[in-house]
Amino acid sequence: MPGCKPREEELQTSGGLAFSADTVKFDTVFTTLRTVTKRLWVYNRNPKGVNVDLIGLDQPAASAYTLLINGDLKQTATNVFIRGQDSLLIRPACAAALVWAEYLPSR
Repeated sequence: MPGCKPREEELQTSGGLAFSADTVKFDTVFTTLRTVTKRLWVYNRNPKGVNVDLIGLDQPAASAYTLLINGDLKQTATNVFIRGQDSLLIRPACAAALVWAEYLPSR
């Protein structure tokens, strides 16, 4: 169908991205389940598309966190394309079991 075929889009060579926040912080998580409680939006305000070379965590090997980017759960993503006047949702998630029962006060 002609309406469903993605069109070729020109690339913007620099700048123009805006973010919903500059930092995403989590409180302590006491669970063995993956938890997604934060959202980070990346907005492309340009009329042309932008290719983001790398999206990732600061120290992925030492991190208990992952990112949900374009439906894929990973710690880094490369060559992520954001169309002109569009946005990208990144959802950080805690992937580790952070249960420290011995440090909790007894009842």
